[in-house]
Amino acid sequence: ASANWTRRPDAKAYRHPSVTDRIRRNYKQRQAMHLLKSSLRKSASSDVPPLRSAVAYFLHFEPEATSLLGGGVTNWLQIRTILDLRSQLPRDIPLLVQEHVSQFLPANRSSYMGRSSLLYRTLAQTPGVTLLNPGTIQRQDLGHMGGVATLTGSVGLEASMRGRPVLCLGSAWYRWATGLTVASVPELLESFSEADEMRAQRNRQVLSAYIREFTYPPPVPTSSHESPAAKTDLLSAVGRQLAGDS
Repeated sequence: ASANWTRRPDAKAYRHPSVTDRIRRNYKQRQAMHLLKSSLRKSASSDVPPLRSAVAYFLHFEPEATSLLGGGVTNWLQIRTILDLRSQLPRDIPLLVQEHVSQFLPANRSSYMGRSSLLYRTLAQTPGVTLLNPGTIQRQDLGHMGGVATLTGSVGLEASMRGRPVLCLGSAWYRWATGLTVASVPELLESFSEADEMRAQRNRQVLSAYIREFTYPPPVPTSSHESPAAKTDLLSAVGRQLAGDS
């Protein structure tokens, strides 16, 4: 016998939002985004310390799995990660924290839920921390940084290909390539003075070997008429492209 389903007395039937409801919701989202952007503009600094003597941390877009899951149990809350990193750095080394450009894209209407004005105010008031607007540090500036810290961001891989030391705090796929990143703040500081090109060349070789070992199918042609040198050049091109070289 078929079950006799009845609606609960207190249950409300779903109704599609009306045009007025959608307009009201969009207005609230835009208003919240505007207030958040205004808070960032007030808290962000226009004075950028010398990049060579600084460590940069690039905020991850939130809410997203790169931080909430990839950051791990201890680093999913980015404000805690930043303050902990600041406490481990010497006082004379500034920590630059740059907002993610995607946090304010019009398409991400709910992204304001991943940030708060309190975050910006806290960072701005923390000694030794400089909060930056999106785009202040460009991709070509990564090679001039003292060091870079990230959870899982591709910015860590790009900085590594430019010869800069990278502290990876999350479960980024490139973290497991031996020698591509450092595991602690002391290691990050020790690599400040290492020659860029020497480190960049080594990191490209490490990345090439890592891709060759763990990528399936192989990322290079395996035809018999290709020389081993040609295959090596093709793998090395991956690193050069990430580094922005022609």
